[in-house]
Amino acid sequence: MPRIVAPDDVPAHKQQWLWIRWFAYGVINLVRGAVGTGKSTVVGDVVARASSGRKMPGMESDEEADDDRRDRHAVVIVSLEEPVSKIKARLRALGADLNYVRFIEVSPGEEPFDIERHLNYVDEAWMQIADHEAKRNQSVAPEFATQIVGYVLVVDTILRAMPNRDNRSYSATNAALQPLIQLMNQRPNVLAIFLNHLDKQGRDGLGSVGLEALGRSTITCSPDAAAGDFHFIAKITRTAGGDIASMRYETRKTSDGSIVCDWNGEAPVRKSAEQRKAEQISAVRDDILAVLRPKPLRWTDLHAALKTADIVSSPIIQEARGQLNDEEVIGKRRIGSGTESFWVWFCHCPEHNAAVQRLRDEWTQSRSKRRSWRPEDEPDNGKDDEDDEDDDDGPDFRDPPNTPAPLPGGCVVQPLAT
Repeated sequence: MPRIVAPDDVPAHKQQWLWIRWFAYGVINLVRGAVGTGKSTVVGDVVARASSGRKMPGMESDEEADDDRRDRHAVVIVSLEEPVSKIKARLRALGADLNYVRFIEVSPGEEPFDIERHLNYVDEAWMQIADHEAKRNQSVAPEFATQIVGYVLVVDTILRAMPNRDNRSYSATNAALQPLIQLMNQRPNVLAIFLNHLDKQGRDGLGSVGLEALGRSTITCSPDAAAGDFHFIAKITRTAGGDIASMRYETRKTSDGSIVCDWNGEAPVRKSAEQRKAEQISAVRDDILAVLRPKPLRWTDLHAALKTADIVSSPIIQEARGQLNDEEVIGKRRIGSGTESFWVWFCHCPEHNAAVQRLRDEWTQSRSKRRSWRPEDEPDNGKDDEDDEDDDDGPDFRDPPNTPAPLPGGCVVQPLAT
């Protein structure tokens, strides 16, 4: 049954982390990168530290970081590309406590692993680790006892674990991951790490929505040509409560042939073209609202005000305007009909709605006057009129001589309260 809850009765939420700013509990952590960027080694280093109770990279000198080696994480790895023997060797070289690790493997010819239908195997593997720990603690002194403080699921690669690889829409992906999402909501300190490849154009096989929309932490492994190694870039979304960070790492081969990871400290964040464009659009959205709040405006007037302020290019302005329109923060309304009509942009608020209605009423009242005006009544100065409308919102309206302006002063409204 639905129930009403007062804000004071809702407990405060504090995001918990396996690795602060990088891997968050209770959410899907997506690790992406091209082949050869060391995704598996990076994730292997993280889970090796989690299974053995060691501090995460960059936190070794942090006095507030948890350095209690008795606090362990139960790690389950679903590898759909590499043999588990190779992963075991890598984890051993990275210092993992293999007593806190389990693998889920599928033999050739058997039913492939399905993240939606086979999640019970993951839960059973976690319980095996917990049972092993309980038996061990009975045979050691209390000061040497360990405790499981979190549960980690690693899937490499996630695309091969989806039930329907051909349908990568948000609804299909959301349905497939619902059992895992419910498990993370019910049990504390559970996190999922999904690995996926990027192609040469920097795109993954997940589509623009789907897993990206459900992910709360997106981490990208990419080459750093300037530093001569790789850098590990993590973008934590607002839901996970983090920010953008970057840390360099380098993979190397040990004497026994295993690949390990060396961390080289934080690195300056280099924003991609998409990130810079998104920031520009976000800023222009605020500028559009600031210009439009006092009163409804024709698009030509709104665009001119933004260009006068040297905001950014017209495509950025149009994309920001389109986003606000799609979100129904602002809207447009045609005033009049035929070649004498024009478009007015306004905020969705009672004041602007009333102002737009007044414009429509005034246009109707002056309709007969506009019909009586003939183009040959206007003097010909030998120059073509310039149309400064830069989009396809409709024809630009030119006033006949001695007629009131399309936006009379009576339509001015007070700015919206902020």
